[in-house]
Amino acid sequence: MTNMSLQVLAVLCLLAFAGAAQAYTPVAEKVTDNVYAIVGPLDQRSPENDALNNNLGFIVTGEGVILIDSGASRLGAQQLEVAIAKVTSQPVKWVINIGSQDHRWLGNAYFAEKGAQIIALARTAQTQERFADRHLQTLERFLGERLAGTEPLPATTRIEGDTVTLTFGGMDLVLSYTDAHFPGDAMLWIPGEKTVFTGDLVYVDRMLSVHDWSDMQKAQAAFKA
Repeated sequence: MTNMSLQVLAVLCLLAFAGAAQAYTPVAEKVTDNVYAIVGPLDQRSPENDALNNNLGFIVTGEGVILIDSGASRLGAQQLEVAIAKVTSQPVKWVINIGSQDHRWLGNAYFAEKGAQIIALARTAQTQERFADRHLQTLERFLGERLAGTEPLPATTRIEGDTVTLTFGGMDLVLSYTDAHFPGDAMLWIPGEKTVFTGDLVYVDRMLSVHDWSDMQKAQAAFKA
């Protein structure tokens, strides 16, 4: 084998190793005694991260777990379930969707099969229905075979209005419509924990992408709130 061939082989091995090292495993990070965040990678959607490149989270209560968004696929949802199980043996009882983008709700069906109630503002669920086919087509390009078994299930418990207070397991949750970055976006305020899940209203570590359907005026108003 020539020196050039050896150099090429070495580069290919390094690239293969680098690709393998980039595989993402969701890990729960404690925010308060009851609230955990699952912080996704900054990379684009890929088979290595199962399109979990956003921030998700969950709340542990005495009556079960409230999951904030369900991931982008069946496999992604299963990974979230594993991350939650490392913190608590409580099952996921509620899934609250605070967005309509692919990586916020396409794991709904998996948790619904386990008995979880899937909740969102009505306009969030309607946007999920409108974008479902487009999301699956896009994710097919990013995830390939790892999208297998994913069934789009828009939120089945739909709440009308812009703001609603929900209570579960002694925890008050204020779900508010933002409609800023993506149609149907919302944020979840947990007064007792002094914690808010902002969805795509707040970006850190990377620039906010602005789509044709984004609304900066609504974003400013929601951010101020």
